[in-house]
Parts: sequence; C-alpha cells; structure tokens
Amino acid sequence: MSRLDRAVRRRLQRHDAPRVLTAPMLVRLADSERPGVSRGAVTLLAKELCEDGDLGRAARGLYLNRRLPVPACIAEAAPYIRRGAIVSLHSVLGDAGVLNNYTHDVWCVVPMSGRNTTSLRPSEGANGVSFVFRGIREERLFAPARSDLLADEPYPRATIEAALCHWLYLWKMPQSDMGKLPGDLDLEGFDVERATRIAEAMGIQDAFGDWLASADFDYEQDVAPGLGF
Repeated sequence: MSRLDRAVRRRLQRHDAPRVLTAPMLVRLADSERPGVSRGAVTLLAKELCEDGDLGRAARGLYLNRRLPVPACIAEAAPYIRRGAIVSLHSVLGDAGVLNNYTHDVWCVVPMSGRNTTSLRPSEGANGVSFVFRGIREERLFAPARSDLLADEPYPRATIEAALCHWLYLWKMPQSDMGKLPGDLDLEGFDVERATRIAEAMGIQDAFGDWLASADFDYEQDVAPGLGF
C-alpha cells in the first residue's frame, strides 16, 4: 500500500470526511495529500478503494464513503445526481414498512420553479439501482416547517408523513403517473398531527382529509383537531 493510499484512507475515516464524493472531490482529496498527483493515479486509487470496500460506487463518477462509523448509503447520492433532490415517496414509505412493497430504487422529489429546469428523467446507479425523480412546485415542497419536512438524517430525506403527503400531492396533479396510495398501509407510528400540518402547508388538506377518512390505523390515534371528521 502506497503512502498516498494510506493517507487517503485515513482522511476518509475522519469525522469531517465527505459522505459522498464526486470524482473531482476525490482528485482534490488525493491532491491535498500529494500535490500534483495524476488523474490516472487517482483513477487507480478509486478502483482499489472500491475493491477493498472503502468506497462504494453509487453511479458513474460518484462514490459512497464506507470508512465512516455509519457508512454512506446509496440514497445519499440523490442530491448529487439531481440538484435539490429529497429522498421520499416509495423509498421512505417502503423503508418504514408503511408500504408492503419494498423498493431497491431511490425515489425522490425535486423542487420545481419557473427558473428551475432540473431534469426528471430517471438515472441509473450502481448494482441495478435506479434513481427516480418527481417534481413538486418549490413553494409547495418547502412550505412545511423543516422539522416536519425532513427526517433527522445526514442527507435530505423526507419524514414518513411528508413522503405520504408528497404522494398525495403528485397523485392529484393533472396527468399524474402516480398510482393511488394502497389501502393496506401499516400506519403504526404515523404522526397524524404532523401530516396534517404538512398537508395544510402544501395546500392539499382536502386530498389528505379524504385519505385520512378512509385510512385504517392499526392502533388508537387521535385525529388532529380542525379536520371536521
């Protein structure tokens, strides 16, 4: 193992190390340890780090830092593939067990505005994983409080309640390709009050109210006041 190899591995396990690295980021990291290092040397180093499990491939030219105490997961690469992407929808609801069908693909919502031309085309990642993107108007997506919208994760990931509201919002959009939410959801642990706040902030309280009226909770939970049920 070369001196550069050892130095880069040490840097990757530092508490302030990036969780996701683009190819240019890896070049800069290596250059900080050996100024003037060639691109070819960094390419070879990346291959060795991936083979040893210190880096994981997320997509072409995009790597996951596996040397951290909590290794980076592939979902963390989403904002590097589409600017502003927030992991949501099937990924969040499937991982939480709300949906019965778990998905290996990474589903995301992306803020859209008149000045935002972000592509919503799916992107192929490593190991057959696809990154799937759906657009939500910026003012609607970011209307909820940050604590309601985003889970406590090291990357942009929706709360369970926000993911469900994102689904309802997209389902109600004209010419939507989102199917209706399945009726057999496991709603244990679902925070109705938080979901109500999100729905009201996003302007989908009617759609949320219709869904809530037919939702089958597996346990007793007070319905948030003011919905009229």
